[in-house]
This record gives sequence, C-alpha cells and structure tokens, in this order.
Amino acid sequence: MDTSYRYLLEQMNLQFADEEIGTVVRSTITLLRRHNIDGTLCPHCGNDDPEGCRVTNIDVLGFITEVIIIIIKLSLFVTQTDITDITDRQYIDKSTRSTQIEFT
Repeated sequence: MDTSYRYLLEQMNLQFADEEIGTVVRSTITLLRRHNIDGTLCPHCGNDDPEGCRVTNIDVLGFITEVIIIIIKLSLFVTQTDITDITDRQYIDKSTRSTQIEFT
C-alpha cells in the first residue's frame, strides 16, 4: 500500500516527508479496519495485510480516497470526513498520551 501511495504522490508532483506518508497510510488502514465488524481491511475476503491493497486514487491534498483489495479486485472508498476524523483522533491521542477521546 505504501509503494502505490508513493507512486501516486510522485505522479501528482506532491512531496511529503516519510513520516507524513506513514501517517496517511496508517490512518487509512485504521479507518478501513474500523469500518469492519471483524477489524480487517476487507469485509468480503478478510484480508488484513496492507500489502494486499493498492492505493488507486488520492485527492489534490494527498489524502487517500480509494484503495483496491488486490486479491478480489474490490474498491474501497474513503471520504474526506472519515480521513479528517481518524487523523484528528490520532493527533489528539498523541498529544494527550494518557487521555482517550472517542468521537461519536
């Protein structure tokens, strides 16, 4: 997933630090897992390996908007609202370290 994301960033002439790229990829993985009852990336095949996924679309800011599960060729779409929510949660968790804040 990381490799395909870096490729798309390069194609759009977007440059980010490795840490920023890691944050976006991890946030997207967390978001996809959070939306499945079994906690895996894919609700249909049970895939939980990020390397079994490919980023197929990003927006102009570099957020991942579509991921395809390679094994079954299923596209999973990520909305901007979902990305902002999970990124905000990770930022808050990191900054407070001991306080867990849950968004509803």
